[in-house]
Amino acid sequence: MRGHGRYFVALLFAGTAMVPMSALACSACGCTLSSDWGSQGLVAGSGWRADFRFDYFDQDQLRSGSDKVSRSNVSSADQEVQQYTINRNYNLALDYSPNKNWGIGIQLPWSNRSHATLAEGDSDISTSHDSGIGDLRVMGRFQGFNDEHNIGLQFGLKFATGKFNDTFASGPQTGAIVDRGLQLGTGTTDVLLVFTASVRSRPTGDISRKHSCSSR
Repeated sequence: MRGHGRYFVALLFAGTAMVPMSALACSACGCTLSSDWGSQGLVAGSGWRADFRFDYFDQDQLRSGSDKVSRSNVSSADQEVQQYTINRNYNLALDYSPNKNWGIGIQLPWSNRSHATLAEGDSDISTSHDSGIGDLRVMGRFQGFNDEHNIGLQFGLKFATGKFNDTFASGPQTGAIVDRGLQLGTGTTDVLLVFTASVRSRPTGDISRKHSCSSR
């Protein structure tokens, strides 16, 4: 993007209404934060909007910091050695704004996830696979803080509509609960509060956006 760019900033605070169960393994399930302003709720117009997004993650490379790690150099005798995690994530969003200041949106994810790992102390690989809806989010927003409508406040709830008790289907860990970060849902109902802002950059050429996210 050239000319006058914008930096996008988002801060998220969540109040958890339930205490999550302990996890049995550790894995990332992919970032669901979009760089699209509309999907973040930072829009300056009225009417209906619909958004459909698909993300594909094939995670099969072990890493230590920024370095790649060969599985041949890692032993499962005293630690878990993950083999792969494949995520196919779909997200459907519907948004309505009666005017430039107020709006409400609904987001419903659907995921198809496969996972294989060599658990600590095991000599054979355990696998799991699950698909279905994730946690439903209902968010309201206010953007009337200034004339540019580039500062917003979002507030709402995340409902525990996704499954959170998926188990390993094969291998030595058959029947054991899969890591919480790999479940379709969190198992918690959360209160969400998000602050969003955009800042114009100087016209010095290309700019980049930075985001960060975490999975539970």
